[in-house]
Amino acid sequence: MKTVKKILCAALAAVQAVSMITISASAEDIDVTTDTIAAGDSHSLVIKSDLSLWAAGSNAHGQLGAGAQVDSTDGIKVMDNIVAVEANGETSFAIDSNGTLYGWGDNTTGQIAPSQQTQYIYTPTKIMDNVVAVSAGEGHAVAVTTDGVAYGWGSNDQGEL
Repeated sequence: MKTVKKILCAALAAVQAVSMITISASAEDIDVTTDTIAAGDSHSLVIKSDLSLWAAGSNAHGQLGAGAQVDSTDGIKVMDNIVAVEANGETSFAIDSNGTLYGWGDNTTGQIAPSQQTQYIYTPTKIMDNVVAVSAGEGHAVAVTTDGVAYGWGSNDQGEL
């Protein structure tokens, strides 16, 4: 009986070790960076390995980029060919592989599109080209272009721009 218990324990330990190795190996294959995930107050953005952008959470201010005000706990496909994302509060930004910056969500202080008078933008809206990075602040945003120039827009209540 002792031998059977030892064999059973060894087998269970081996199964556990093999399953842990498999999980670790697959986790190493995924290159997750701060450019591939972003989280706002009540939503999240994820770029999958095929460069498709998915959003989940509240869509009360259009932050999912899915059009109508429909929340999603399962995730909604937003765009393709995306290489970087950023989110803050109820705003979302994405940069595609061509360097085009898109934004959507809460635009009450012009933090997405200052020229648009609309309070909320429900689908991805082109902001500018040749962008390599974007950062969303509380009511403002800053982008850096391929030529190294930084552009800011939105609220400047505290001199953040």
